[in-house]
Amino acid sequence: MPWSAVSPSRCQKSRPHAAPCPQPPLRGHHSEWVFTYQAKRTRKYDGGNQYIGTTRERGKRYPLTYRGVKSQSKRIRRASGVVDFRFHDIRHDVGTRLLRKTGNLKTVQKALNHADLKSAARYAHVLDEEVAADMEALQNQTIGSRTNSRTDKLKTR
Repeated sequence: MPWSAVSPSRCQKSRPHAAPCPQPPLRGHHSEWVFTYQAKRTRKYDGGNQYIGTTRERGKRYPLTYRGVKSQSKRIRRASGVVDFRFHDIRHDVGTRLLRKTGNLKTVQKALNHADLKSAARYAHVLDEEVAADMEALQNQTIGSRTNSRTDKLKTR
């Protein structure tokens, strides 16, 4: 993403579906691109297998591409031995964690840029342990309210 797509005053992409970032963007790595990587080695190629002119110089910064990020994540996944994982699972994990931390479905909807609240509701996973704990808490609350009820006070008078 180029810096021209970022609004410094609001710290967000200048597109309607952007979520605000928590702090002002830090410039300095690259004058044109927001997300970059530093080349670890010099590469000379023409896009195929023919190596001709230098296209990447060791130590210089280059923009991240969607294809590059996906291929790197595949390499990491293969090296780690993790199976049945998609790149999109990271987004799903963020949505689930955000909902568990905040308990606010509207926050998740806005953070993940979902137009419909039903889309954000996919992140509302309920574990069996949570159901049991909530039922127990409800029971304890009900028992407590029965011992301090208005009818008990009337009987003691």
